[in-house]
Order: sequence, then C-alpha cells, then structure tokens
Amino acid sequence: MELLGLPFTISGDARALSGVEAAFGMSARYRLPPSETRTTEFRMSLMGRHYWLSDAARGQAPQARGTDYDFAGLEFGVSRRMRAKGAKTAYDYGLTLGHNWYGGTDLSNYMRFDLGAERLFSDGLTGVIGVSAERQVREDGSDRSAEVIGLNAALIRARANNDRFRFSLGLRDTESEAITIDHRAISAGIDYDRGSPVAGVRLGMGLSIEARDYAHSPYSVSGRQDVRLAADLSMTFETIDYMGFSPSLNIRASQTRSNVDLYDARDLGVSFGFRSAF
Repeated sequence: MELLGLPFTISGDARALSGVEAAFGMSARYRLPPSETRTTEFRMSLMGRHYWLSDAARGQAPQARGTDYDFAGLEFGVSRRMRAKGAKTAYDYGLTLGHNWYGGTDLSNYMRFDLGAERLFSDGLTGVIGVSAERQVREDGSDRSAEVIGLNAALIRARANNDRFRFSLGLRDTESEAITIDHRAISAGIDYDRGSPVAGVRLGMGLSIEARDYAHSPYSVSGRQDVRLAADLSMTFETIDYMGFSPSLNIRASQTRSNVDLYDARDLGVSFGFRSAF
C-alpha cells in the first residue's frame, strides 16, 4: 500500500481479520402504570461479542487473540410518551446512559438524549421523525471522544392483512478530534414484516445502505468514503412456545466497499435467540 505516494506497510493486526463472532444480549423493561395521556418506561440492556480468529487470521497476525477484540456494553434508559386525548400525534423523549468495554478494558461512557414524534396520517399510514444528541467519552484517548447528532425519519405502511412495510432515512454527524472517527453519514432502508405466519414461522426481512464520508484519512489524500450494503432475514418459530417465548433465527449479510482497501469487508452472521410470544 502507498501513503502519499510512498510505500507504506500496515501491520497484520491493523488489517481486517477473519474469524467467527458469537454475540449475546438480554434486555428488560419496566413500564409504570400509564395515565390517559402518557406512559413512562425504564429499560436495561446488556450485550457482548466474543471472537475466534481463523487460521488465516492467526497467520496474518500471530500475536493477535480473539479476546483482544471482545466487546461488551451495558445500558440504562428512561423514556416517556405523551399523546393528548384524541390526538393523532404522539411525542417521545428519553435519556440513555451506557458504558462499553473492549478487549477486557474500559472503552467509553456515553449519554444520549432522544426526541421524536409519531403521527397517524390515515388508517395504516404512520410517519415518524426523531432527533438525537449523544456525547461519547473515550477512556482509551480523549482525542477519540465524539459528539454525535442524528436525524431520522420513517414512513410505516400497514396493510389490511397486517403486513407491514417501513421506509426509513437517516443522517448522522459525528464530530471528533480523531480523523478515523470524525465523519458524516447518510442511510436508507426498507423493512418488511409479514402479518401472518408461514407454516408457523413469522418472517421479517430488510435491506439497507449507508454511505460514510471521512474528510481526512491517514491512508488517502482525498479522505475516505465507505458504502455499506446489508440484508437481514428474521424467523420466529411461533409453533414452539416455552413459558411464553419462541425461538428465533436471524441471518445478516453485509458488504463494505471503501476507496481505502483496508476498510473493505464482508460479513455473514447467524444468530439464535428467543422472543416473547405475548
């Protein structure tokens, strides 16, 4: 690889490494008794990812271990929804606090404030708009801390047979002193949830695209531009019910193309879990 026209060698562990990822997660919600015009909800979630490097990855980076890339996150939040009697618009706001670990050490703390509105335009057509402001404080280097502003909008179409389509658009501005973190992004997606099960299996699928623009890059004088495509398929086996939960299978495939080859990537993930049957 060349940097500013000169030969530049990247260490093996700085390049993408292949392997297998195992992820786990759990969440809990508690809703206060609602009034006629508002509801308040508290939530907690815990998630983690563990990696096993492939033989090719260990050959590329002999000193690397899968545990070097382990990730875990703990999050607490509170949110409130308000809707006046007979109104077609509901308003939401919430506060989220979280902490992340990477490679077994503290990585970051963050706080996010969300504000949104949901309006029923007609039977089966709903519009959603939201804005968020987040402050991330990195513990592995203060220059990697960031401020993130996000804007998202969606149209949700529910058909008479309960099939549901969701069309979404998002914008994100991430400000940071670190050039590998500072970027702008735009995303779009379409999701489909089938209203009735097929042979006892409830289906959902989605397609999304996200483009990121990094104004500066240590590997390119023109900055860095990434485009990521992703496809998801979810299946919930409703004929199997244990204590109110049914098993689910999720498949996700994604590909990232970048003008900096270092960031090209392909991912295929399969996850198993349980979903509430209520």
